[in-house]
Amino acid sequence: MVVSPTTSAPTAVIREPTFTQTLMLDAPFGDDLCVISARGTGKSWGIVLVVVRDHAHFALRTAESIPRCNKKPRHC
Repeated sequence: MVVSPTTSAPTAVIREPTFTQTLMLDAPFGDDLCVISARGTGKSWGIVLVVVRDHAHFALRTAESIPRCNKKPRHC
């Protein structure tokens, strides 16, 4: 029995940054960011985008860490 694939490989979807992510990416390199926003505004991916942007700018002179806590603040 010969099985031929009926679906093609998934393609990458490139999306425009959300408004919150655009504001995060517009921040100067030397500034610290404190992002307080509603659910579903892209804060988590915005942090990743900023880290990638900074790493591309500063090349190998950076070391990033993204700590995350999903519990109440008293447990962090």
